[in-house]
Amino acid sequence: MRLVPLALLGLLALPLRAQTPDPCAHGAATARLNVGGVDAGLFNNGNLFYSSGTVSAEADYTVGGGTGLYAANFWVGGTVDSDVRTASATFQNFEFWPGPLDAGATLPAQGCAAFDRIYSVTRADVTAYETTGVATPDLAAWPVGLGADAVDATGQRVVPTSRSQTINLGAGQRPVVYGSQTAFWVMNDKGGAHAWTGSAPLGIEVQVTAVAFSGQGAVLDQSTAYRYRIVNRSAVAITDAHASLWVDTDLGGLANEYQGVDVARGLAFTYNPNVPDPQYGVPPALGYDFLNTGIGAHRHAYNGASTSTTGDPRSLQQVSNAQRGLWNNGTPLTTSGTGYQTPGAVTRFAFPADPVTGQAWSEVNADGMGTANLPGNKRSITTTPAFTLAPGAKTDVHIAIVFAQGTSHLDSVTRLYAASDVVQAAFDSGTVFPAAGEPDAPASASGASLAALRPNPTTRGAETTLTLPADAAVRVSVVDVLGREVAVVYDGTLPAGAHPLRLPAGLAPGVYAVVAATAEARLTERLTVTR
Repeated sequence: MRLVPLALLGLLALPLRAQTPDPCAHGAATARLNVGGVDAGLFNNGNLFYSSGTVSAEADYTVGGGTGLYAANFWVGGTVDSDVRTASATFQNFEFWPGPLDAGATLPAQGCAAFDRIYSVTRADVTAYETTGVATPDLAAWPVGLGADAVDATGQRVVPTSRSQTINLGAGQRPVVYGSQTAFWVMNDKGGAHAWTGSAPLGIEVQVTAVAFSGQGAVLDQSTAYRYRIVNRSAVAITDAHASLWVDTDLGGLANEYQGVDVARGLAFTYNPNVPDPQYGVPPALGYDFLNTGIGAHRHAYNGASTSTTGDPRSLQQVSNAQRGLWNNGTPLTTSGTGYQTPGAVTRFAFPADPVTGQAWSEVNADGMGTANLPGNKRSITTTPAFTLAPGAKTDVHIAIVFAQGTSHLDSVTRLYAASDVVQAAFDSGTVFPAAGEPDAPASASGASLAALRPNPTTRGAETTLTLPADAAVRVSVVDVLGREVAVVYDGTLPAGAHPLRLPAGLAPGVYAVVAATAEARLTERLTVTR
């Protein structure tokens, strides 16, 4: 990859923009999720799996006997006092640093280096402590004060009283080990200049919990899950905010990929053409499942393409465009071919049709006449719907990485859909992140709920119930696989309580997402309409 010149940040008159980012070294801490069927490297700088900046340039997410994923990066963008900002990167010049932030988005007195650590605990570690009284270093130092989940002897959540508080094993406190292995770390976007994008900092702290599974079934054992808890430590609201996962998959063999998205499932995915893979044999499929937020936009990028058009975004404005489902230069995606300046409807979702059934617009039917795009070394940028973070507020983004291998490249996609449903059901039931260990409800929950659709599948209409904890302005709509709003069920203000809703009966056969959106929540249910 080319080195990106250090962007020059001008000194502006507004106090928030005049702040000079604090000089911290980038995190050097590493850890691994390495139970079950996945082996994945973790880093404390916004980057996932890609070890080029620390150890080597090896791919660092293996699953199913091959390279499942080469590199990923967590992005956050938003507007602060009409100033668009981001913390994002790809392979270098990472824009997160170790540690939390104090109020006012200032670094704690210890600086960043004191927090450059990734803590990892397994269920086996806890069992060994119960048997021998000997704790691993990470178990003994489990950082409750930084936000790592723990419970007391009665099973109640441990509420920290200071940032330096660690777990009290002798008093019966135990870490909440999600899955079979849980890792935790904290990072911020204020520790240095944002050299990759030239952006001013947002003033956010991100508490990350990563999970791996073992002995919990073939699907979960080949999955990992990540909770990104984004905390606004600044004194100003962050509006029109988005969180994204940028991914360079390199699934199996290099430069041989297709991209897709299932909007109703909240699943973006990578699959390969129908040729034997040098690592896997039968080409597998890998997905990025947004479990609690759904997907607001999905864009692809081409390795080696111009950064001003269809390549990896490299500047503040390009990242902001990508998070809104636009090409780097602001051109909208259009539903044919590659999606860049092609005929077709404008959309925020790249390749949302089902490749298994040969629908258009997918990579295997890019023009509606069965013509496939050329496979290549492609990137995926999957983004949440917009949200707002008031000063001191926090929101959670839960993402799972799922894997499937079938009897053919498209059968792998079919099995990936099924794997996504298994992981989503596990998340919804509390298996992935059990409610007992959650310090705060996810933003998409917020006390609101959308009941399962009945009947589903349906040949005509369906019914559901929206429950609100307080009076709220709400919009309930039906969205098709292209991300288009095809029906509005309700748009107005509703009082607290349960509200039965009836969906329209005239929907064409297909798969839809029923979305209930308020200022505090985005709730989604999947609806299938048959003939």
